[in-house]
Amino acid sequence: MAMLVRGNMSYDAFRNCLNRSGIRICFLLSVTFAVFFLLATSHRFGDFNVYYVSLRANGSYDKAIVRLRYLRRLLPEVKVVRRQYGIERSFKKFATGTGCVRPVQNINDSEIMPLFHSVAPLNCSNESNWFTARNGKLILMQEAVPQNASIQCELQPIVFNDDFTVKTLDRSEAKHNMSLQTDFFKIQCAAADGKNYTNYHATIVPKESMNERANPVNSFKRPLNIYFLGFDSVSRMSFMRKLKETYKHITEELNGTVLEMYNVVGDGTPAALLPILTGKTEEELPETRRSQRNASFVDVYPFIWKELKQLGYATLYAEDVPTIGTYTYRLKGFNEQPTDHYLRNFYLKVQEDTHEYNPLCLGSESLYQVHLSYVEDFFTTYPREQRKFAFQIHVGYSHDDFNRAELADGPTVEHLKFFQGRYSLGIYFIIMRASISSVHYFFRERIFERYGVNCVLRSRIEIFSFEACETTTKQGKLEERNPFVSIILPPWFEETFPTAVRNVVKNGNRLTTPFDLHATVKSLLNFPPPKVGNLSNRGISLFSKIPASRDCANAGIPLHWCSCLSWKKFSTDALISWYIGDELVKAFNEQLKKEQMLCSPLRLDSVLEAYVSQPEDDFVAFVESKGYDGREPRFGRRIGVPYDSYRLTIRTNPRKAIYEATVLYDVTKAVLLIDLDLVS
Repeated sequence: MAMLVRGNMSYDAFRNCLNRSGIRICFLLSVTFAVFFLLATSHRFGDFNVYYVSLRANGSYDKAIVRLRYLRRLLPEVKVVRRQYGIERSFKKFATGTGCVRPVQNINDSEIMPLFHSVAPLNCSNESNWFTARNGKLILMQEAVPQNASIQCELQPIVFNDDFTVKTLDRSEAKHNMSLQTDFFKIQCAAADGKNYTNYHATIVPKESMNERANPVNSFKRPLNIYFLGFDSVSRMSFMRKLKETYKHITEELNGTVLEMYNVVGDGTPAALLPILTGKTEEELPETRRSQRNASFVDVYPFIWKELKQLGYATLYAEDVPTIGTYTYRLKGFNEQPTDHYLRNFYLKVQEDTHEYNPLCLGSESLYQVHLSYVEDFFTTYPREQRKFAFQIHVGYSHDDFNRAELADGPTVEHLKFFQGRYSLGIYFIIMRASISSVHYFFRERIFERYGVNCVLRSRIEIFSFEACETTTKQGKLEERNPFVSIILPPWFEETFPTAVRNVVKNGNRLTTPFDLHATVKSLLNFPPPKVGNLSNRGISLFSKIPASRDCANAGIPLHWCSCLSWKKFSTDALISWYIGDELVKAFNEQLKKEQMLCSPLRLDSVLEAYVSQPEDDFVAFVESKGYDGREPRFGRRIGVPYDSYRLTIRTNPRKAIYEATVLYDVTKAVLLIDLDLVS
C-alpha cells in the first residue's frame, strides 16, 4: 500500500513539472535526486583501492574539483602518521618496476589480533624425574627418589630401525653414573615403598667413527659450527608477537640480522626445508612419495649433511611429532639413519607407548626442554675442536595452534644464553628460522570458529585444518609467505670478514629465500664467496651482496607465492592523484607552520607521476595447495592485501619544487596514511 502511494505521489509531481506552476517542485525534486544519487554512489570513493583506481578513476578531472567540500566528504579520511601507527615500514628506495617491495604488515592488524590469545602455562608432573642423562652418562637425581627406599631399575635402549618402526635392545640394570651405549632409552624403576617410575631419556653418545673422518683446514682457522633452530608454523609477525623475549634477545643481545623480506617458495614443511637442506624443490628431486610406485627412500636426496660429514662434521637432525614428520607424512622416509644423531626413533617410542599424538611433557620436564637439552648435549659432549652441524625443528607447540608458541619463549632465551655464555663464544654460526606450513590454515580455522564460514574439515591423522575454506584474512595471506629468519654470527666473524658481515646486514632488507640459506651454508665450505651475488643464480649466499633489483623470477619464487608488489602507472589527471597530492601539500604546510614568517605556503602545481602497487593476480587468488601431495595450487576468490600503496611525484609552487612520496591506504579502516618520513 505504501509503495502504491509513493508511486502516485511521484506521478503527480511529474505532472506538475510539466506545468509552469510546478517548476519549483521540479527543481526541488532534481536536487533531492542528485543528493540521493551521490549518497548511493559514495561507496565508489569509500572503497578507495586498486580496483576502483583502475576502473573508475582514470578519467580527466579539473584539479580544482578536489577542493570542493561536498566531494571531500566522499573521499577517505586522512591521517598524518610517524611510526606510531604500528605498521611495518617496508618501502625502500627502489626504482619503479625493479626489485621487490613488500605489502605493509601491521603487527597489530585488527583482523588478526582477535585470533591471538595467551595460553595457560604448561603443567608437567609435580614429582621430579628420578633420572637424567648428560654427556653419555646416566645420572640418578638423589633428591627425587623416595627417601630411605631401595630402588631397582631397568634400562631398555632405543635404536634406529627405520622411519616408521621402533627397535629396542635387551634390558639391563640401570645404575647411577653408568656409561650409556645409545642416545635413547626407556627406564623403569620400582621402589621398596611401592612407588614406580617410567620415563624416556635422551643424551649424546659420541660416535666412535668420528675419529676416522677427515678434518681439513678451512678458511676460518678454527672450527665453525652450524646450527639451525626452527619452529614450525610461525610467521615473522607471529614470532614477534609470541616469542617477544626471544626476538629481543636475538636482535639486541646477539646482534642477529632478521631477514625481513624472506619469502617461501612453496606450501608445507618439505617446501620450507628441502631447499635449505638440498638446494632443490621436491619436484626437482628423485621421486620419494609413498603414493607413487617405484618411489625411493629420501636417502637419495643430496642433503647438505652428507657433504659436511665428508669434511669431518658431526651431524644431528631433530624433529618432534613423528606422525606428521617432514619426510614421512607423504614421503617414504629414511631407510638408513641420515645423521650421526637422529631424534625420530626416540619420539616414535614415546608415541607408541603413551598413545599420544603430541605429548608435551615427559614426567616433570617439558618435551621441548628435552629437545633443547639433546642439542646442548651434542655441542658439549664432543670436544670443542670437533666441527658440528645441527638442524632441529620444533613442531609440538605451534603446528596446530601457534598461540602455544609462547610456551617456548623463556626456554629458547635460556637455550641461546647457554651457547652464548659457555660454548659458542667465537665458534658458532647460528641460524634461527621458523617455517610456516600451516599458518594460513590457522587463520581460516579461527575464522570458521568466529564467523561460521562454510569449510570442509580434514581430520586425517588428527590434524585439524580447513582446506576448502576460501575466507581468510588479508594479512594472513602475507604472513603465510614470510617466516621469521635470523642469522647470528660470532663476534670474531665481523673482525675477520667485515665485508661479508655488512652484506648480511644489507641482505636483511633484500628479497631472500630458502635457496639462499642453502647457498650460505655451501659458501662456508669455501669461504669467502663473491662480494656481489649473481642474479642468474637462484640461490645467493647471504655473505654476498644480493642485488636490489632481484625479483621473484630471479629468486625462483612461483607467482602465487610471490608477495612482492608490482607498480602500475595510472593517470596523473585522475581524481585520486590530485586528492593525494593536495593532502600531501597540506601536510607539508602543517609542518612549515613554525616557520611561516620565513616560508611561503606551498601550493600544488601538478602531479608528474602516479603509480599504484598491486600484488600478482596469482597471489590474490591463491587459496591452498590441492591434492594429497599438495603440489598443485588451487585458485579461488580474490583476496587483496590490507594496504594499498600509492607513489606520487608532485610539483609545488612557488619555485617548482619536486617531491616523491609513498602513501598508504588502509583498506579495512578506509583511512589514507601520510608518513612524511616516506617523502623525498
